Amino acid sequence: MGCVFISYRRDDSLGMVDRIYPAITAQLPNQKIFRDIDGIPLGKEFPDLLREKLADATIVLVIIGLRWLEILKQRKTDPIDYVREEVRFALESQAVVIPVTLGGAMVRSEADLADFPTLQSLAHCSGTHVRMERDFAHDIDYLVKILADPITSESVGAILARKYKLLQTVGEGGMGTVFVAQQTNPLRRHVAVKLIKMGMDTKAVLGRFDAEKQALAVMDHPNIARVLDADMTPLGRPFFVMELVRGKPITEFCDSKKLPLRERLELFKAVCHAVQHAHQKGIIHRDIKPSNVLVEVIDGRPVPKVIDFGLAKAMG
Repeated sequence: MGCVFISYRRDDSLGMVDRIYPAITAQLPNQKIFRDIDGIPLGKEFPDLLREKLADATIVLVIIGLRWLEILKQRKTDPIDYVREEVRFALESQAVVIPVTLGGAMVRSEADLADFPTLQSLAHCSGTHVRMERDFAHDIDYLVKILADPITSESVGAILARKYKLLQTVGEGGMGTVFVAQQTNPLRRHVAVKLIKMGMDTKAVLGRFDAEKQALAVMDHPNIARVLDADMTPLGRPFFVMELVRGKPITEFCDSKKLPLRERLELFKAVCHAVQHAHQKGIIHRDIKPSNVLVEVIDGRPVPKVIDFGLAKAMG
């Protein structure tokens, strides 16, 4: 059985780890939880033994306090910085890496980690936070839920990124599962969430999508379903949030309505205009097919919407 590995800096977060460790071990008595360097004597054998512990880990919690980045930079020229090595080993391993920020600390961006290229993918890891006083128990319960039940944390009823509640499954494709979700923050609305299936869940997927987000943001066309957000689940699987289109694939819609050729061509023309708009913005879909062109009836009029713009390129 794998274990949870807790990485932290003693000068940054020892006091909080002293609270977090017993709190999660009490609620997860059957889970192996390894606390940083406990049980590993410092010395020349330490890096190899550390790597062995990380190789056994299925989840690595990177505890980030207010001084985490400051100390990382202070120790940049040190031949060995064990916490830097822990995080690097974790990011290179098959483990799910979850940053856990404390109090007002923040998950650092790639720019903050520019001096540490092997750690920059930490910026793409979906994390959680633990607050210090009255919210401590609530935040620990949320963390324990993630650690205890990875399946439930990514299925109907789960709340992703603390604002997208998965309500029902509406489709299954080559890339993943599509859910209807309720967004609760900063506004309430229904959205579509595509959770990338196991086996395609690399941080590179989200990294490529991040490169597309700015270009996708400038697309504004009535026949293109907007891509609203992208993130990762606590267990490291990318998901994409899109405008919810309650429609049928264009071929199925046309056949079910027995549309004449002229009306079919009108729908097709609208799709062509949408694709042209995207091309003018420098975006290529790369996966146009009937299932990615949905038709919904709005005010009595059929409106085609091209979905999944940006996802095909993100998936590489």
